[in-house]
Amino acid sequence: LAAGDYDGNDVFNYQGITMMTRDIANDSIAGLTPGTNVKVKATIEEYDMDAGYLKIQIKEIEAR
Repeated sequence: LAAGDYDGNDVFNYQGITMMTRDIANDSIAGLTPGTNVKVKATIEEYDMDAGYLKIQIKEIEAR
């Protein structure tokens, strides 16, 4: 995951840190396709300064 907007032309205009998560249930993302802009509510689990990512646990995810 990355912050920013996907413009539909395979161009990702993102800024900020990259986020990593695991174990997303299929029913949580049903109907979402690659490139869909989403709104995510999550808790932060850790920040890895060496790898440069923020590990999060998703609580809610929905299309914007």
